[in-house]
Amino acid sequence: MRRSSIAILAASSAALTILLAACGTATLPVKPLTQAAATQVASTGMLGDQLVASMIAPNGFSPMSVGLQALGVAGIQPQASCTTTSPASPVDGDGDGWYANATVTYNCSYSGGGATSTITGSVTEQDKNDADPYSGTKATVNDLKIAVSDSSGTSSITENLSWDLTRNAPGAYALSYDFRLDLADSSGNASFEVQGTPTYTADSGTTNPFDAGTFTLDGKVTFQDSDGTYELTRQSGGVHYSNTCSGFDSGTVNYHDNSGNTMTITYTSCNAISLTYNGSTVY
Repeated sequence: MRRSSIAILAASSAALTILLAACGTATLPVKPLTQAAATQVASTGMLGDQLVASMIAPNGFSPMSVGLQALGVAGIQPQASCTTTSPASPVDGDGDGWYANATVTYNCSYSGGGATSTITGSVTEQDKNDADPYSGTKATVNDLKIAVSDSSGTSSITENLSWDLTRNAPGAYALSYDFRLDLADSSGNASFEVQGTPTYTADSGTTNPFDAGTFTLDGKVTFQDSDGTYELTRQSGGVHYSNTCSGFDSGTVNYHDNSGNTMTITYTSCNAISLTYNGSTVY
């Protein structure tokens, strides 16, 4: 888990920048993928991909940053006085940035800049072998909710994650994860969930396997907005991760639904993407 210095609220509330439009709570029918939905899936999918990347970055695991990006705010970080860590003095014997086993629980509230912000939930992390920095990791994010309220209303995002990274051979890892975002504001709700069993293979010649390597970001994506529910399968021939970039710098991820619609995200440079829908360029 990232061990950064603590900052207090430095920005006021902003409306959710992705996903949300008027949306009821009733179950919506599964619909063919539209270009508008593809654009929203691309935006939210990038957040999930960035969380995956942060999970292997040295001292980089940061579910909090994903929530802040989704809300479009910055400068909110929990202070030590509103968090509880169990055990109180967790151990990181191999210095890889992952505790041997620890849970951090958040119960935080801030006011400033015309806004009130709260952070609740918990994050658990486990190093599979705390004497080996490359052994693999496990993590669970339990209802990590960030809410920001101001005169325009309240926006919130809730994250849930289960993660298990297992080393099968030097530089070769298997991953199992289920990542979900639930978003809400005064106009309604939306959700995004991706489940998968990707692999990670370190670049040849790297001393630290987590410096650079290739993910296969395969799995299932379920997305719901005001128009309906979209169920997609995603596959990638390989997306390249670089610790220098702190994310992905090349590769493609292809999505398709059961109606024959497709979208393709291409990482054109560090954490920058292009998008096509049914073969036509969106951006």
